[in-house]
This record gives sequence, C-alpha cells and structure tokens, in this order.
Amino acid sequence: MISDKYGWPKGPINAMELWNEPWEGISISGWGADMLRYRALYTAMAQGIVASRKESKTNVLIGGTCSSSNTMDKLFPDGSDTFLKWLDFTSSTTSRSR
Repeated sequence: MISDKYGWPKGPINAMELWNEPWEGISISGWGADMLRYRALYTAMAQGIVASRKESKTNVLIGGTCSSSNTMDKLFPDGSDTFLKWLDFTSSTTSRSR
C-alpha cells in the first residue's frame, strides 16, 4: 500500500480519501459508481490504511467523500455507524466564481 512507504512520518502522505462525489448511475467520466460499489472500495481503502498503521507504524488519516453531505449520504444513509471507525475527517471543496 502507498501509505506503507509514503505515510506520515515516513513520507508526505498524512491523509487519504476516496475521490469526489460518488455518483449514482453513470458519472461524467462514464464510470458507474453506485453506493454499494463506493462503499466496497471505501472499505478496502480503509482496511489497507488501518493495516498500514499497525504494520508499518504510519499515521495516515481516512477521509470521506470530499464533502460532509456526500459522506453522510454514502456512508451513513441507514443511520448506522458502521463506517464511523474509518472516518477521521470530511473535507469540503469550494469553487468561487469571479
């Protein structure tokens, strides 16, 4: 895993998140990214980071889906806290028009 070699304090990576806005249906890139597929990939990423923390002594944070609303929608729609153990932060991207 990337975080084994480049995770903090061994390298510059201090956090990872699984891309922006997992769309239902077909995204603008043409990749079908429904919630179930997103959650499976998120689980794999999170388990890899947790293993890296343990085995390689890295300290990499696990992030949500680039916004708090997408994180709530994709990881917590059923009200359960299953993914909470794998969520250290949510980020927010904003754009400004001039």
